[in-house]
Amino acid sequence: MLRSPEVTVRAGAVFPMFLIYENPGPLAGVTLGWRLAQRLELVARGEAGALFFDGIQRYQAKLGVGVRLMPWPKWPVSPWVQLGVGTTAHAERVGVVLPERTASATDFGAVVTADASLGVRIVQRFEVGLGWDHIVVPWSYYSVYMGNEADPHRGYALAWFGVKL
Repeated sequence: MLRSPEVTVRAGAVFPMFLIYENPGPLAGVTLGWRLAQRLELVARGEAGALFFDGIQRYQAKLGVGVRLMPWPKWPVSPWVQLGVGTTAHAERVGVVLPERTASATDFGAVVTADASLGVRIVQRFEVGLGWDHIVVPWSYYSVYMGNEADPHRGYALAWFGVKL
């Protein structure tokens, strides 16, 4: 039976891997970890991020689950590696200012991702991590469009600092 989870609150940045635009944006999240064995944890994560560029705003929310391996869990600086899957929903608003009016459109979608992360726990309380959420099932627009930019969105890179509560 699973015990109460360890809760880690995270803040960091999300880096979109879109070939033509968008800058890194803020990321906030929470990780729940249930100890399965001395060196193995079941991890659930939820996070929200935002990306901005001239005329474009993308807001996203992520839910994922994975397994975390910690080779030396009692060390003051304890490295870990994590593999998992997740889904990311987004809302993207694109606007163009024309001489007499503003034109805009909003796109909604979701992707399924395969996730890999690595990081360290410092004195069993603080966490620093890097991750990659690779898109394995894209939203419908990119699966039907056949131009040169048919699948420019490969995934999201993440960097964060967390504090265990």
